[in-house]
Amino acid sequence: AAAAAAPERFKLNSTIIRPAPGNAPAVSVPDPDNVHLLFKVLDENTDQGVAGVQIRVVYFYAGGRGERHDLVTDQDGAVAIPEAGEPNDEGMNLFASAVGYVPKSIGFGRNCPAQYVLKIEPAALIGGIVIDEQGVPVPGVRLEASRSEEYNDHGPNTDFQTTKVQTDPDGRWIYPYIPKSYLEAVFHLTCDGYAVTRATVPVGKSESANATFVIKRGLTVIGRVSDAHGTPIVGAVVKEFQTSGQRKLVTATDASGRFLLLGLSEEYGPQAEIAVEARGLASQWRRVDLRAPTNIVDFVLAKGNVFRGHVVDETGQLLVGVACRTDSDNQGRRPFEWFAHTDPDGRFEWDSAPNEPGIFWFETTGYCPIRNLQLSADGSDHEIKLIRNAK
Repeated sequence: AAAAAAPERFKLNSTIIRPAPGNAPAVSVPDPDNVHLLFKVLDENTDQGVAGVQIRVVYFYAGGRGERHDLVTDQDGAVAIPEAGEPNDEGMNLFASAVGYVPKSIGFGRNCPAQYVLKIEPAALIGGIVIDEQGVPVPGVRLEASRSEEYNDHGPNTDFQTTKVQTDPDGRWIYPYIPKSYLEAVFHLTCDGYAVTRATVPVGKSESANATFVIKRGLTVIGRVSDAHGTPIVGAVVKEFQTSGQRKLVTATDASGRFLLLGLSEEYGPQAEIAVEARGLASQWRRVDLRAPTNIVDFVLAKGNVFRGHVVDETGQLLVGVACRTDSDNQGRRPFEWFAHTDPDGRFEWDSAPNEPGIFWFETTGYCPIRNLQLSADGSDHEIKLIRNAK
């Protein structure tokens, strides 16, 4: 869909507020003096404003931390985007979705315009039913579509992240967001107790509104987590590790140190990668063969390795509040999640690091970030030096 800067200043009417469902954050309405961007959404065919468009804005801060705002366009299709709550060098992403239209996302950098107009196209209607492998309708299945076209760095992109739908008590669903230009729609089906399942349906055909998708049960991994003395570890986090972008199973061990991962997918081969993390013990990652419907795998965790250090600037001055975290490798893989800020003495510490060297990320506003830095958790005091931005 085409987008262009607005030719004249918007007149912003009262924002239409829709209650936030479930545990979603409260809808935010910016103060008139706190407006970062005046944003307007038009129907591509009529050039009329589209009311009730769901707008999600995410600002990014050092270390990948984000701040989210949810708003809705007024009767003229306009909405005021609030300023970021903190100093922000990374810009923001904006997502726009409305029933009956193709959802879009736009990335705005530091040089965000004061006004912006987005034109959205009417969508095709896709629908049907989800059943299990015995033919029984499955309620509560979440469906997320996949984009078919290439990502465009310079303009709005089709983006289905904010348009997941769910099957009703009879297993039926409707998805009014697919571009009419698509030859087929690709969905990923997700439900507790089932494997993430890929399904497709042609667009613009008689079966498009009456598709039948079969969600698979998948495989199971059970096991126990203990320390080197055989003592069960209670509350250890056990999670599926993969980079598909789909749901990752995660659970915690019970009082006996036992865990259950139910619904592992076979789509990526007869193996699963499992990561285990527990406070004060060395995080562990293992590739597991899936040889049966139910597979038994036990983990023994050694005493945790300590990853510590301090962050300074070019002059050796200690830096407070620097975001420190594990980073992804060049294949997008990050099996262990650790995030902290340097303390008032400019120091950081992680007492549950794995045995093998890790990849780390250090960042704070006003300085050039350090990414993909390989360091060992050997207990030594690592010095990290950040260089101030030239701008």
